[in-house]
Amino acid sequence: MAVKLVINGFFRSGTSVFWKIVRASNPETIVFYEPCHEEILKYIARFTEEPFIDELHNMSLWDEYVAIPGLTERIARKHPNPGLGMVFPEDRDRLLSYIGIYDELPSPTILQSNRWSFALKDIAERFETGLIHIIRNPFDVFDSMTRIYFNQGSALKQMVKKGGKPLFASNAFQIGVMFDQVHKLTGKPAVNLTSLERLHYSLNAFDAFLVAWVMSNRAAVADVMAKDGMIISYENFLKHPEEGKKEIESRFDISFDCMKTLNAPIRIDAVTQDEERYLTDRAKKLGLSDEMSFLLHRMKM
Repeated sequence: MAVKLVINGFFRSGTSVFWKIVRASNPETIVFYEPCHEEILKYIARFTEEPFIDELHNMSLWDEYVAIPGLTERIARKHPNPGLGMVFPEDRDRLLSYIGIYDELPSPTILQSNRWSFALKDIAERFETGLIHIIRNPFDVFDSMTRIYFNQGSALKQMVKKGGKPLFASNAFQIGVMFDQVHKLTGKPAVNLTSLERLHYSLNAFDAFLVAWVMSNRAAVADVMAKDGMIISYENFLKHPEEGKKEIESRFDISFDCMKTLNAPIRIDAVTQDEERYLTDRAKKLGLSDEMSFLLHRMKM
């Protein structure tokens, strides 16, 4: 089996940093960035013509794809969500068939994704792979997502977006799309939403984000725990990187030379008492109390 590890996490939760570290620390292993990115074929085609540095991550992301003959054609045939207006792949069989492309490669591979939270157990069972899921403070995640979105584009586009934040915020990292998918997949926040409730979520990006963040992380954490994987609280890892490094290296038989890459922690705690009170109250109103309580407990471990 070529796929030896999957690193998963919600957007802006640290998965790209972990990918960078694992990639640099394991030159004998092929470490792929976001194999289920909806626009991966567009980026690979552009990178094939002229390699470029991604502006968001300030890194070259697609080298591994163009270096393997015939891989792009196989991706085009089997990709489960190529530009189909979805973030999380919904066809489980098609997703597993797609991951099989990477499992058939002759060299060991590691896959990093922000989109597999609802399928990790199936992936681990099919490919006998290790699992890591990273969870980060939701306020920091939301702030990062929206800050990036409102600072993208021309000066005119930025001005228009910032002038109508309630109307545009749910476009950040496809928050609105994620909300719709999570509602479809989980029945949360309610099985049936009225037109007024749908309007609320389209205008209140944080509530829509929180539903997607809670339910996708809850599904991922449960799957990773069931398969004896590793749950990483991003903030706690930054506080104790040497301990985390040792656990990753011993559990997954890889190198993780992170000491020169990780930033210094900016938080004392993964979640403050005031944040926890707000999240608990908001989750109660959204019908997500149990799921939120479970995640808050994991974040503080």
